[in-house]
Amino acid sequence: MFFMQRGNSSRLAHRHLTRKALLFAAAWCLVISALFGTYGSHPTAQAQAAQALTPPQKQEQLRQALKRKIHVTHHQKKTPVTPQVKTATALPAYNNVGTSDDNNPTAGNFDGNNSYSAQAMQGVGLVPGQNYTYNNVTFVWPNAPAGKPNNYSVSGQVIPVTPAIPNAAKLGFLAASSDGNSTGNAMITYTDTTTQSITLNVSDWTSTGAQIMANNSVAETMSYFNQRTTQKTQPISIFYTDVAITAGKIVQSVTLPATSTPGQIHIFAVGISGPAWNNTGTSDDSAPAKADLDGTGNSLSAQALQSAGIQPGSPVINDGISYPWPTAASATPNNYKANGQILPVTPVPNATTLGILGTGTGGSPSGNATITYTDNSTQIFVLGLTNWWTGTPAYSNNVIAATLSSINLPTGKRPGSYYLYAVEVSLQSGKTVQSVTLPTAPATGQLHIFAVATRGDYNNIGTSDDANAQAANLDGGGSSFSAQALQNAHIKPGQQIVSNGINYLWPSTPVGAPNNYQANGQTIAVTPVANATTLGILGIATGTSTSGTATITYTDTSTQAFPLGLTNWWTGAPAYSNTIVATLSSINTPSGARPGSYYLFTTEVTLTSGKTVQSITLPTAPTSGQLHIFAIGTRSPYNNIGISDDASPTSASFDGAGNSYSSQDFTDPNSGMGWNPGDTLTYNGMDFIWPNVPAGQADNNIARSQSIPVAPVANADTIGFIGASHNGDSSGNATLVYTDNSSTTIQLGMGDWTMSGNAPKPAFNNFLFALLNHRNSPDGQQNIPTYLFYTEFQITPGKVLQSVTLPKSTTPGQVHIFSIGTRAGNTFRNNVGTSDDTSTTFANFDTQGHSYSLQALQAAAHITEGNDVFFNGVDFRWPSGYSVLADNYRAIGQTIAVTPVANANTLAFLGSSTIGNASGTAKITYTDNSTQTFTLGFTDWANSTIAYGNKLVATMPYRNSASTGTDNTTTYLYYAETPLNPGKTIASVTLPNISQQLHVFSVGTRGGAYNNAGTSDDAAPYFANFDNGTHSYSAQGLQSVGLAPGQSITTNGIGFVWPNAQSNFFNNYQATGQKITVSPVAGATTLGFLGAATNGATSGTATITYTDNSTQTFTLGFADWTSSSITSLPYGNSVVATMPYRNTPSGAQTINTYVFTTSVTLQAGKTIQSVTLPTTTSPGLLHVFAIGTK
Repeated sequence: MFFMQRGNSSRLAHRHLTRKALLFAAAWCLVISALFGTYGSHPTAQAQAAQALTPPQKQEQLRQALKRKIHVTHHQKKTPVTPQVKTATALPAYNNVGTSDDNNPTAGNFDGNNSYSAQAMQGVGLVPGQNYTYNNVTFVWPNAPAGKPNNYSVSGQVIPVTPAIPNAAKLGFLAASSDGNSTGNAMITYTDTTTQSITLNVSDWTSTGAQIMANNSVAETMSYFNQRTTQKTQPISIFYTDVAITAGKIVQSVTLPATSTPGQIHIFAVGISGPAWNNTGTSDDSAPAKADLDGTGNSLSAQALQSAGIQPGSPVINDGISYPWPTAASATPNNYKANGQILPVTPVPNATTLGILGTGTGGSPSGNATITYTDNSTQIFVLGLTNWWTGTPAYSNNVIAATLSSINLPTGKRPGSYYLYAVEVSLQSGKTVQSVTLPTAPATGQLHIFAVATRGDYNNIGTSDDANAQAANLDGGGSSFSAQALQNAHIKPGQQIVSNGINYLWPSTPVGAPNNYQANGQTIAVTPVANATTLGILGIATGTSTSGTATITYTDTSTQAFPLGLTNWWTGAPAYSNTIVATLSSINTPSGARPGSYYLFTTEVTLTSGKTVQSITLPTAPTSGQLHIFAIGTRSPYNNIGISDDASPTSASFDGAGNSYSSQDFTDPNSGMGWNPGDTLTYNGMDFIWPNVPAGQADNNIARSQSIPVAPVANADTIGFIGASHNGDSSGNATLVYTDNSSTTIQLGMGDWTMSGNAPKPAFNNFLFALLNHRNSPDGQQNIPTYLFYTEFQITPGKVLQSVTLPKSTTPGQVHIFSIGTRAGNTFRNNVGTSDDTSTTFANFDTQGHSYSLQALQAAAHITEGNDVFFNGVDFRWPSGYSVLADNYRAIGQTIAVTPVANANTLAFLGSSTIGNASGTAKITYTDNSTQTFTLGFTDWANSTIAYGNKLVATMPYRNSASTGTDNTTTYLYYAETPLNPGKTIASVTLPNISQQLHVFSVGTRGGAYNNAGTSDDAAPYFANFDNGTHSYSAQGLQSVGLAPGQSITTNGIGFVWPNAQSNFFNNYQATGQKITVSPVAGATTLGFLGAATNGATSGTATITYTDNSTQTFTLGFADWTSSSITSLPYGNSVVATMPYRNTPSGAQTINTYVFTTSVTLQAGKTIQSVTLPTTTSPGLLHVFAIGTK
């Protein structure tokens, strides 16, 4: 209860306690001591038993510590053909997993137990990362795979709204509730900082018909959902709701409800509409006069539109652009009659073309429109639309998007041919469209805009739904892949396809939209896996098997031409050394489904060694047949499959005996490490890319003289390896090769992946990097912990690393390397020096398996991980190592940034040395770039004879041993300090670069002239030491009598300021001859002191110096701070304050404690300049808190 936590430290405002409360706190400390033992005592056997952890619990503690240390940057697996949607402003993290894969229903938890089906959602067009438009609002469906968080269970999240559109009509939500229809209070924030409170009503995901709440409409309905063990056939929906935006304002963000009742509101997406539609363009044939498209009462026929395949809310696909036809019903506004409106555009990934669907009335009008990009640049173009009654496009960029068989006049139907047109405009390369501004009203005629959309760089629609077979045209003859047949072959939008160790990402575009490159000389960016050696292409040929010359471009601008050939999709005998990836049971033709066997293929090409692929340029259109590219991937040169899926444990063999790591143990965010293939793992300042390959594919290198190219960070000085060995701890000679062709040999060693059946400590001074619960074997899963290790080496100064050559051979077993990283800047801790008594394996302070005991440190000096340690007036932060992370610097020249206290004059260290006393030259760097060298030395941790002027901080009766648990060797922790140059501000300290083992746990600074810490907080009474006997004043006790830090007080007519120092910091002068400047009041005649003595009433000779350089000596003395009698005080003292207790390391001690005042008369007519305190005092110590004059 009374250990000092950071949030409860003495740096916070002191608590105001009454005298009764202070005495109660003191009594409570005694109760705690009686129940649990005093500080400094060893835990009882009962307490140790209560604290004992099972092996799985110990493993989990260590794993959680590693997860705190390793920063994981998750990367969506992707290829350049399907880049992710990017938004200008980051969204907060989703907090609910609303969707699961039908094959893994337990991964979802929308309502606490059940979830939407990812397959069912994709079937209705809700595809991760893809646009979805409803009621003139375009949303981006959450770009999260099944089984990952993809919605906001509302709790007050602030959602940025982009783009910022003037005159937007409404803010829309895609949402559903669980546990009943629900309501919550949300708030819109506008760019002018005003706000608008709104009530958000969201229907339960199972609501139908009359159950649906007001202002809700069904966006999409799925026929089933996933339960934990099965599927349930029942309609469930995603709902749309919106709120009107205050006229003339621009939305900046929306704050979701903090709570909702009676159930839980879930928000999947937020979107902004354009301005309100201003024209009613469609009427029902039964009520033709209720619309007026052209200003004369004529309108589009809803029935004629439906006959042309156009109905409210459905996409209109033209030339690969999917236009969202307005959801508005007949006789309601559904288009923009152009008059300068700004329409938001949510582009598809890598959009290259802007499309506008509309028509002209009253002629074929045109006007200047403006595209605005996210970088605020603009592009002006002429927007012209052909008259709806004219079948001949009036503008070269107009194409007929739909032909209608009739329109409605006010008096009824008029048969004939009437048209909708699509206009396409090329977007500027490398830019992202944000909005389009329509022309102002043209002088003649009217421009009517029904939809705006974009197209990416795919140029062929290769997949159709069986129910709409004519929506795609893969082969130029109207045939296409069947979405259902692809799904039966486990190929779905946005899903990975693995072939021969290469990951391909199937395009995530919805069915009926462009999803492949028909080769015609396009250049496609490629993001390779680390150290890629092979480029793979997933595709087919149509018409006939065909080939052409493709070109790979590397990052150094060099190129590599190769023949790219693909087999005809109807042919089961691969040509061009292709490999069949999938066999499909049917395709779609213009007349419907065609059963048979149809194929997808891959082809591969070897990349130039040592180069990094940047892009591939496809062949120009071949003379016969067509080449279709669906995905591109790369493979690295790994030679071992070390990780298997739990469902397929025979797919890997790390150790050559069929045993392997469990993929789930890496990826599970709860019981595992929580990282995935391709993720960046940042550890000790290095970025490691975890192999971007799926379980069951090559993912690591067994050392066999491979040369691994390394792209180091700028000025890299350290290289790190992640790996393990099998068949015992193993090592061999590796070579660091530099760009000047010189090299350095290192001994690359890795601990055994099972620690050789729980070896006492990691080999080769490895650090633990991952602790996993299982391993997979040919017979299933074994409950044998497995490990990954980290090791690092210095790069030769001044050289640039080019590659690493792994050992030719290793003994006694095999070394495996999963990832290599580099860093610049030697600023990281590099030794695990402390361990919990129950978890000693991974600490190795002295390289012999020994470490400080965390329990012994706490018992001896109240040192706990992550908390403050005050010693000699310096506030140190003790590092958190959790028995497995580096918590101290073994000095090898590291530079440690220092944030000094104000006016710091002393630099201090906590540490010790191992294998003998150690010292070396350290360097201070100041903010003006000047430097100061000094000798930093520490006494050996097992040596009680102090060296280098160290001070003893703590004595521990035992230490921990990796092999035996505890070792009854007394160990010590020491303090060292060095003065800082006056008038300068320290920026950093560089530790000695020595082979001896000198260890630094923490660095701190001290300022001011005080030299004693006389006050402690009642919650942490052990860090101050007023009397050199570990006793101190209580900060709360002093405050209760008016002596708070910085407090002005007056006694005997003399004004004093109590030291403005918090608990545990130096706050008084222990007299040793200090010269203290005095700023007297005008005409001062008396010099006064606040203070006390320790170890008996004490005095000494002090000296006053006047401004004329004359001096005056006098005896300065104080009564003891705990004097038994104050009826007749010595040295002219009088009592200023009385406290009923003082602090001891074990808590409050009931004893009257005092602060005194004394004074001396100044020489008449003189002005005091300074006072020099006694150099020596007798019999005890003399302490001065404040000086004043009157």
